[in-house]
Amino acid sequence: MIENTSIKSGNQRIGELALRTAQWCNACLYQFLRFIDVCEKPTGGELPWEQGEISSLLQAEKQFLITAVYQTICYLDELQRALQKKDDPSLEALLDAIASKEQREEIRQWRNINEHERDYIKGTGIAQKRHPKNPDAFLSDFFVGVTDGMVYINGNTKEFYLGRIRIDHLLFRLKENHSDILKRTKEIFGTYYYGLTPQDASAYLPQEERP
Repeated sequence: MIENTSIKSGNQRIGELALRTAQWCNACLYQFLRFIDVCEKPTGGELPWEQGEISSLLQAEKQFLITAVYQTICYLDELQRALQKKDDPSLEALLDAIASKEQREEIRQWRNINEHERDYIKGTGIAQKRHPKNPDAFLSDFFVGVTDGMVYINGNTKEFYLGRIRIDHLLFRLKENHSDILKRTKEIFGTYYYGLTPQDASAYLPQEERP
C-alpha cells in the first residue's frame, strides 16, 4: 500500500489490515512449500563447510516460515479485533479454527526467539534471563521433544513441530480455511478501504483501482 498525502481514515486502515492479512495467508502457504522442498532435498553433509550441504538453506527457510506463520496469525487476530469493535465477529471462528489462543501465544514466543536467535545462542535471551541458573529451563514451559533450533522435523513421518504445535497440521487448517479468508478479507478491503457495498466489495476490484 502506498501512502499518499491524505491521512487514512480508521476504516481505510481496517481495509489495509485486510489486504495484509490476505497477503500473509498466501505467503505462509507458499513458504511452507519452500520449506518442504528444502527438507526433501538430498544432502551431502550437515555442516556448512561440507559439499552438498543444505543446512544453510534449511536454516533460512525455517526462519522465514516461523515469521510467515506469526504474521499470518497476528494479522488475522488484529483484523478480527478491529471488526469486533464494529460489532462484526465474522473472523473470530476462522481464527479459532486455525489456532487456539494458547497456540497463538506459543507462536508469539517462538517468533520472539526466532527474531532474537543470537541472544539465545549467547544465553541472554529474554526468556532465558528468567532462569539464570538454567538458561534452557524456559523451554520446558511450552516445549516437548527434541529440536534442532525451533522446528523439529520427523524425517520418517514428515511431522513438523514448532514447540508443541504440529505446524503441518496448523498449515493444513489454514489451507482448509484459505478460500474463506480470502473471500472475507476481499469484502472487508472493498467495504472499508473503498466504501463499497458488501455486494460490490465481493466482486474483484478493477486493476486500475487496486492499491
